[in-house]
Amino acid sequence: MAKGLDVQVDSTLKIDCLTSEGFEFVGRYYNTNNPSKNLKLTEAQALSAAGITIVVVWENGFPTKASYFSNAKGVSDATAALKMASESIGQPEGSAIYFAADYDAKAADVSGDLVARRNPGTSTIGHFTVALSRPSNGAVRSPIVPRRER
Repeated sequence: MAKGLDVQVDSTLKIDCLTSEGFEFVGRYYNTNNPSKNLKLTEAQALSAAGITIVVVWENGFPTKASYFSNAKGVSDATAALKMASESIGQPEGSAIYFAADYDAKAADVSGDLVARRNPGTSTIGHFTVALSRPSNGAVRSPIVPRRER
């Protein structure tokens, strides 16, 4: 299993530590409400140059309960994530953008309502893979995004 972590701050200055400790991927964020969390182009380039895979998660607002998710929210989030991926980072086509569900979703949420309400974003996201990312009980796993090749 790959070793990784997610961070809410620029990890560029920690790359040597990450590689010496065997970390293979870093989870970073796209977010319009709290831009200080965002992956920046220079960080993406530095991580990729060091051979560290980047996992991108869209987390905007408070996706902490099933009622957060709706068709309109899925389209809105997907549109904003696509803009960030394409215009700010140059994220490679075919890579994934994960959308946070930051709570212990019940199996019914993950297989039913939550996924159905988030899925409308797939028609808006264009050439990126859309996936639902959720920590905790393992109902949804977060696969690794291929790193940006330079």
